[in-house]
Amino acid sequence: MKPTIICVDDEPIVLKSLKAELKEILQNTYSIEMAESGEEAIDLLKDIQKNNGTVELVISDFVMPRMNGQQLLTRIHDLSPMTEKVMLSGRTNNEGLVQTINSIRLFRFIDKPWDKQFLQATVNEAIHSYRQESQLKHQHKLLVKNNQQLNELIHEKEKLADELKELNQELEERVLQRTKELVESEKMASLGGMVAGVAHEINTPIGNCVTSASYLQEESIKIHNLYKQNTLVKKDLENFIESTANAAKIILKATSQASHLIDSFKQVAVDISNEELREFNLNEYIHLVLANLQPDMVKASNQIDIKGAEKLVIESYPGIISQIFTHLLINSQDHAFDDHGYIQIEIRYEDQNVKVSYRDDGKGMDSDTLGNIFEPFFTTCRHSGHLGLGLHILYNQVTQNLGGTIDCHSTPNKGSLFELSFPIGLDKVGSSENKIDHLKHT
Repeated sequence: MKPTIICVDDEPIVLKSLKAELKEILQNTYSIEMAESGEEAIDLLKDIQKNNGTVELVISDFVMPRMNGQQLLTRIHDLSPMTEKVMLSGRTNNEGLVQTINSIRLFRFIDKPWDKQFLQATVNEAIHSYRQESQLKHQHKLLVKNNQQLNELIHEKEKLADELKELNQELEERVLQRTKELVESEKMASLGGMVAGVAHEINTPIGNCVTSASYLQEESIKIHNLYKQNTLVKKDLENFIESTANAAKIILKATSQASHLIDSFKQVAVDISNEELREFNLNEYIHLVLANLQPDMVKASNQIDIKGAEKLVIESYPGIISQIFTHLLINSQDHAFDDHGYIQIEIRYEDQNVKVSYRDDGKGMDSDTLGNIFEPFFTTCRHSGHLGLGLHILYNQVTQNLGGTIDCHSTPNKGSLFELSFPIGLDKVGSSENKIDHLKHT
């Protein structure tokens, strides 16, 4: 439907002349409607609006019977505020014109008879003004709609953000709880491994004790029988005394070994359970940890060398140190070696930090695996029941519990190197000068 221009004048000849000139100006792009009274013009406007049409411009004479131009254009403004309005008249008073301009936003006043070029310019400018206003109104509606949608999105985003915050908080609490459970599980696993290791190692001295005690019992029965039969001679008694002394020596040695094993286990077990800060010799403690590991964890066929800083005393958490090296040894055993291999642990002291290099000559890792080894639940052996938490827990123990760093370097078929660094605790320990003196001689 074409846009409409309504021409209003009580003189038909004026209307026909105006319509002809408008058609020449607009080249049939507009529908030009004529009305000989204000009432007729209003009915035209209402019919066009009823049919969803638009009236972009109304050109009205000022002086008309019953409803003059001011009254008509005021009514037009009420019905269609965006419609541009032009007044025609050859006899109007300034007071009425000013009142009309102020009340209905009159676009322009044209004197009769009009100048053709001025009329053309006025019509073109009025149409341009209407379309600009219409476009602005449309853009304003879009802007209001977009703002409303944006406000709804912001509200929805804030709602989702609150929900996400709650979910994150709940997830963090679950992860924290699960991490605590896993750490406790790792502690229990370490203790279980050590119990099995101590049980395995203690079998030998206990077995020697049982054998020697059984031998003593048999010899005692023999001597007792000889004595009852009154056939006991000096030689029998001398042999019995010698055998008893040898058996007692074996029993003492075996019980001493068992006692040492139990003391070692008690110390490491207490450290794992309590995680108390204390002073200890790092080199000796790592040996102690290895001695308490069950044989399945550290196979007899694996060669393990610990060297460097033999007199280095640090203040740290021995239970965490025990778990760190247990994780490293288990990782080498499960992932680096098919059967047996070589492990070297080197301890150094640099810039008030303990530096530990843990190296194995196993399978090594490619770059993709190397980049993920400290991530939780990452494992290359899930089919074997591994969860992928050992090195993640180790990483947290070094970086968070000990306040240190850990890096890994590896190449396929050329083994792996773990480099650990953590504070020696010189600022907390009164005997720090003695420790440095120890280091100068290592």
